[in-house]
Amino acid sequence: MNDIQDFIQKLNRRTGRHYRLLTEQEWESACRAGERYEYCGSDSIDSIAWYEGNSVIIPTP
Repeated sequence: MNDIQDFIQKLNRRTGRHYRLLTEQEWESACRAGERYEYCGSDSIDSIAWYEGNSVIIPTP
């Protein structure tokens, strides 16, 4: 996490602008895009995530 903060500080100095990471609330709002899904983009976790419960032995791209 410190690496990204260091990068953002350098970017801000170099560009004269103010960049920052989004807050958790801002990420959540952007993810939901005005909708009321249980998960980001869907009510079905299987349609938006790859996890142990829906995976097979081989990696999924």
